[in-house]
Amino acid sequence: MLKYATNGMASVDKFMEELGDKADDCVKEVFEYLQAVETVKKSKDEHEVARLVEKYRLMREHVPTWMMNSKEVCDFVCLICIVWRSL
Repeated sequence: MLKYATNGMASVDKFMEELGDKADDCVKEVFEYLQAVETVKKSKDEHEVARLVEKYRLMREHVPTWMMNSKEVCDFVCLICIVWRSL
């Protein structure tokens, strides 16, 4: 996470390449999550964004503002927020 925050996704990709098969499951999960965040930031496909929001429980702050105009995306984001508040 620190590599991502300080140097971006390119440094995380390089780190994962260096680790190769030595990466444990936790590191792989974090890497997949970061990939999902990056995909959501750049995607133009509302169905893909909605699927990633649901799968990785991404919050409103992860979704570009213009994508919140999509009913499908907005529904999943609101659902995740409601679930988090009820915990």
